[in-house]
Amino acid sequence: MGCTLSSQANNVSDKVLGSNPASKAKNQSNTSSSTSSASLTPDQIVAALQERGWQAEIVTEFSLLNEMVDVDPQGILKCVDGRGSDNTQFCGPKMPGGIYAIAHNRGVTTLEGLKQITKEVASKGHLPSVHGDHSSDMLGCGFFKLWVTGRFDDMGYPRPQFDADQGAKAVENAGGVI
Repeated sequence: MGCTLSSQANNVSDKVLGSNPASKAKNQSNTSSSTSSASLTPDQIVAALQERGWQAEIVTEFSLLNEMVDVDPQGILKCVDGRGSDNTQFCGPKMPGGIYAIAHNRGVTTLEGLKQITKEVASKGHLPSVHGDHSSDMLGCGFFKLWVTGRFDDMGYPRPQFDADQGAKAVENAGGVI
């Protein structure tokens, strides 16, 4: 497993440190409630993750420059699931879930709303998309699967009123690609 942390991270629940004695002592001296959170430094977060066997490091925007890939603004706006391709159209903007992520973040749960977002993305010059896979059909998008099965419910996001196949068809009908 791996993890790369940004130096912007600074407010993570004290539960990240679990049984870390220094964290426990700090929390006991600063609060009487076990549900409060402490402000952690990026170094403390890295240490906690490394104690659990993760590979973690603090990165800066400058340390990532050699790994950056130019984005083609007219490329496919797609999911970030890591499926490799030599297709240069895949050099478009990326976000977990593709079009579904925009709908999710806006609280859009209808097929009509999904179509409108697809058209909006296309009007900005991008090629909107969603995806499935060979073994799970359209539910192969991990982001959509989390959304439709309620894994975001505790964050206050409503579930979509459509399944993955219906969503994919709506995106395609509105000018997107699968």
